[in-house]
Amino acid sequence: MSTFVCLDTNIYIRFISQGMPGCEQIYWDILVSHVKNESIVLIVPEVVSLEFEKQWQLVPKEIKAKFLAGRQHLEKSLPSTVDSSEMRDLTPALLAEYNRLEEEKMTAMEDRFRQMRELLAYPQVHQVPLTSEILLLAKKRSISGKLADPSRPSEADCMLVESLLFFFSLGVRQDAQLLFCSENKKDFGLTADGNTIIHPSISQGLPASRLFLELKSLTDFIKNNKPVVTPTPEEINEAVEHENESDILRRAFELEDGFSRAVRIAEEEQRMFDRVQKMSEPLKYLRDIERRMEEEQRMLDKVQKMSEPSKYLRNIERRMEEEQRMLDKVQKMSEPSKYFRDIERRMEEQQRMFDRVQKMSEPLKYLRDIERRMEEEQRMRDEDRKMTESGEKSSGEAEERNEPRDNDPSSNGGGGG
Repeated sequence: MSTFVCLDTNIYIRFISQGMPGCEQIYWDILVSHVKNESIVLIVPEVVSLEFEKQWQLVPKEIKAKFLAGRQHLEKSLPSTVDSSEMRDLTPALLAEYNRLEEEKMTAMEDRFRQMRELLAYPQVHQVPLTSEILLLAKKRSISGKLADPSRPSEADCMLVESLLFFFSLGVRQDAQLLFCSENKKDFGLTADGNTIIHPSISQGLPASRLFLELKSLTDFIKNNKPVVTPTPEEINEAVEHENESDILRRAFELEDGFSRAVRIAEEEQRMFDRVQKMSEPLKYLRDIERRMEEEQRMLDKVQKMSEPSKYLRNIERRMEEEQRMLDKVQKMSEPSKYFRDIERRMEEQQRMFDRVQKMSEPLKYLRDIERRMEEEQRMRDEDRKMTESGEKSSGEAEERNEPRDNDPSSNGGGGG
């Protein structure tokens, strides 16, 4: 029985970084020992090596950035958390231990990277170059969506699949089996009969194969030296249908959750909008009141100017007197020409306003003159009437005095003859 093993890029990264369990040093050593004694054949597609080179440039930088963020958080939170005088010595000790762990992790990563490069250099390892034919076939697979999840047609994953198909197309023993290890179950596999198998859209053209999600389960399977049991077509179809139903339900839940989130966001935005409106309504009401008050003040000023021209004239006269005093002061200065012209323009404007108000006040003055003349004529008529009445009274009294003399007999001369 010929056993071929292929590791995805994420397994190499997981072993080097040791961020999650399942790919510890002990399982790596077991895998390396099986490669050395040729109990298994390790296949390394060139696309995996290229992906790893890119990831190796990024992962150490990301880890250092996360260590830096953690250190800054500790430096900020430890003094307030460990604030007892009996425990303040823990803060520098914890920070020193944190720095030691960072240095130890980065050194260990360099060492595990060296181990990986040594393994890939073994003669028992078969390299699969990335040819133009593989690139073309991978592009076709990506376009057609022949992966476990057609919605995620990664070209790198398609190149990996086509590299394995190319390797096994060169001819292998009938009892050959492929043990493929990758964290991306969604991209390569599904669960059938309790085992994780390679998806049928990928396994066509491959020998009996099995998918593992970490080095621990992979090395346990190799150590037991058991053959890969291929599920029946009915079991595979049932697993595919179950996977499709689960994917539909998952997407429905995602859509429902997205719709719920959108509704919540819309409701929150509406509440914020209503709150802002409530906050802005008093300001708007105040601005309306201010505008109305300004308009009323302008109307009041106009009415006052029309109804009280004398007061307005006095104000103009005072301003003109003030302007004249300012003009006199400025005239004493050395360069008053520009200021003179401004003063003169203002005085001319004041004069025009004064003339306008005077025209408005002339009818009032004319009415007052008429009233005075009417009062004078009324006094003269009253005096004439009084004089006439006194003259008539005097004439009546004279007539009354003359009447007794006319009736006296002695006044008829010779009344006795």
